[in-house]
Amino acid sequence: MKKIKCNNFKNSKGYKVSKNFKNFKKDDLNAFFNSNELFIRKGKNIYTKNMFKSVKVYGERLFYFKGFEFREWNPYKSKLCASIVKSDFIDFDLLSNSNILYLGASCGTTVSHISDLNYKKIFSVEISYEMGIQLVGLSRTRKNIFPIIEDARNVLNIKKLIGSNRIGLVILDIPGKFQVDLINDIAIHILKKHTIIYFSIKLSSINSSKSLREILNIELVKLKEIFDIKNIISLEPFEKNHYMLILRKK
Repeated sequence: MKKIKCNNFKNSKGYKVSKNFKNFKKDDLNAFFNSNELFIRKGKNIYTKNMFKSVKVYGERLFYFKGFEFREWNPYKSKLCASIVKSDFIDFDLLSNSNILYLGASCGTTVSHISDLNYKKIFSVEISYEMGIQLVGLSRTRKNIFPIIEDARNVLNIKKLIGSNRIGLVILDIPGKFQVDLINDIAIHILKKHTIIYFSIKLSSINSSKSLREILNIELVKLKEIFDIKNIISLEPFEKNHYMLILRKK
């Protein structure tokens, strides 16, 4: 069996942890604090308040600010983080106060940062057994993560596992030709009216014979049957040929 590499779940005892944000001054911070100071932003750097002090998830840097420890969120390792860096359209209140369905959770890099922010439940779907094991390990300490080891295309199975929990936000990060069909199925079977979707679409994985603009326009036409297209965010330079589409179910 091919070994899948994914840095994850390291206790950081022995790691060097900075005592302060280097060169951070209070007046210089572009900070978006909610009432519990769960995240801050300085320029292109995003940090989430660490749920477990001195514990790293994937080798990220740890910092202290205003008496709290924060984890650096790398936009090169997270399409959601790249979207935050590239725009002001990602709703942190929605990330914090909604039950989230995350499709394509992998080993939990992005999910772990959402976990730092979220007061409710993160249903994290991953098809790979190897990645899923790491996701389960993460959920043992982060109790708001609910791993689902399942093919995301088995929408009715996922619906059963979610149960009566109302989903307020969907995050889709699964490349492939079936991306649009998948989010349409999720919308039909699981989502309520006006639910928000953050849809990371990799255009080059859909069709290699057309230009990226042509592919995007074709996929947008399909999506408009069920969704309002709120925003389109290019993820360059962090992710090549990727866009984050912000959708709302009609």
